This record gives sequence, structure tokens and C-alpha cells, in this order.
Amino acid sequence: SFPRFMARLLCYSVENGTRARDGPCTCFFSRLDPFKGGMFPAPFRRKKLGFRGLAVRARGRPVMRMNPPTKIIAHRGNASGAPENTLEAFRQAVDIGAHGVELDVQLARDGVPVVIHDETLERTTDGTGAVAAHSAAEITALSAGLWFDPPFPMARVSTLDAVLEALAPTGLEIHLELKTANHPYPGLAEAVAELVRRRALADRVMISSFNHHTLLEVKRCAPELPLAALLYGRMIAPWDYALLHGFQGLHPEYRSVDADLAGNCRERGLSLRAYTVDDPEAARRLMALGLDGIMTNVPERMLSLQRGL
Repeated sequence: SFPRFMARLLCYSVENGTRARDGPCTCFFSRLDPFKGGMFPAPFRRKKLGFRGLAVRARGRPVMRMNPPTKIIAHRGNASGAPENTLEAFRQAVDIGAHGVELDVQLARDGVPVVIHDETLERTTDGTGAVAAHSAAEITALSAGLWFDPPFPMARVSTLDAVLEALAPTGLEIHLELKTANHPYPGLAEAVAELVRRRALADRVMISSFNHHTLLEVKRCAPELPLAALLYGRMIAPWDYALLHGFQGLHPEYRSVDADLAGNCRERGLSLRAYTVDDPEAARRLMALGLDGIMTNVPERMLSLQRGL
């Protein structure tokens, strides 16, 4: 019976922290939710943001997989309802029930991480010039909502510390993209790692970047933080690349995701989240593939779609 099976399951020995074996069954714990803890005790949980779920192989029977729904991650907060990367956008993401948020991090002139997508200020603020040319105090004094329709005159650029403080009580996944593809920002990896540690959010944060050298910098200074390589297009065996460099996940552009990528990541315990998914048909396809998450500018629409599946 299922209760008897569960009772036996919880008594199994654990190999390498993720595998348990006993008699006729082989059970792989590869996609457990690190935030809710699930129905299993601490020894079975993964600290890293990897695949969650349970696959059971009974002797002579096919594998049965029980995967939770794909998580809906609000790209730059609820960017369709409030100015991107602002506290207003993150609050909206919390209010509509998103499972996580993604945000962009750059380094101000004085070494303070700030949350803004572009390397320059013009598009999303009333300032001018490079982010790196201004202090955090100067940047956070700028309006970040006058460009939006309707305007949010009180919205400001925030420091990463202020955003982490606001998100800490929510329980959401927090995906930090370090924007070093065009500007190296020496010291950004260390500064971000220090803030995550100070806020005790290592079990809810994943660090990503298109600059994979930056991920290796994070790995050197904070090996406990999970890392995901952002990918522009298709790669040959990206799962091998991720494992070679010690990354825990891949974040590809959604059109490059297929069953081969999803299956290989799943078999190797790598998390897989796609960006930026606003099209309902694309979202349905990716959810059917069992991705860990999709990053979207329209999280409310994606949540409604998911509830209707």
C-alpha cells in the first residue's frame, strides 16, 4: 500500500545525500523543493535549487515521475504592471502569487550593488550616464517610474540590500542576474555574496549570468550559492558544460528548449528555467516538458494558464 511504501521509504539509507535503495525499489530524490521542505525529512533535501520531485522504479516496472508544477518567476518583478526592477514590481509579484522573482544587479561607483537592468540610466530613470559612474546614493535618488504607463512617480532604483530585505519574508525564489556581460564590475560577485549571506537567503537565491566567468568568481567566494548559466542560443551538450564548471542549473532562451535538453538536465540533476516566456502556447509546451521554472513579464497570465491546465 502507499502508506506502507512511504513508511519504508523514510527509513532508507541515503547515498550521496540524494539516493536511497532498498529491496525491490530504487528511489531517486532529484527535484525536492528546498523552500517548503516537502514531505521528506532534512537528509533527503537538496540545498541547491535543482530539480524537484520523485521518480520511483519498481522491479520490472517503468519509472513513474511525480513532478510539481513549473514555477512562475516574475521577470524583473511584475514588469507588465509596474516599472521593472522596482520594489513596486516585486510587491506586485508577491501579491499575484508568483513563485519567484528575477532581478538584475549592477555595481555603483562606490561598490554598492544596485538593481537595474541597463548599464546606463537613460531608459528606465530620469538620470543620464553609466551606472558605474554614479554612487548608490545618486542612483537611488532617481525616479525609476516616470517612463512607465501609467507613471509611477515615487518608484526609485533600489539597492540590492533593500530588495533582499523586502523579499526576505515572502518565501519566494530569488534569481539574481549579475550584469557583467558588457561591463566586468570587479568586486560584484563578492559584494552580492556578502549581502545574500547577511540576509541568510542562500537557500532561496540562485545566481545567474551570461558571463560565466562571473559565476566562477561567485563559486570561489561563496561555494554554497547555486549557480545557473544563462544561454543565448543552442549549445552542444550544455548539461555537460554545466557539470564541468560546477553549475547547478541552466537558464536558456525559451525557443532553444526541447525535450532533449529537458531530459538530459533532469537525468543529471540540473535545474532548467527558460526566459522570457510571455506567449501562452510556448508556456504550455515548456510546462509539459517539466521545466523547473519559466521567467515571464506577465506572471499573472501564466499563473492563470497554469491553473487551467
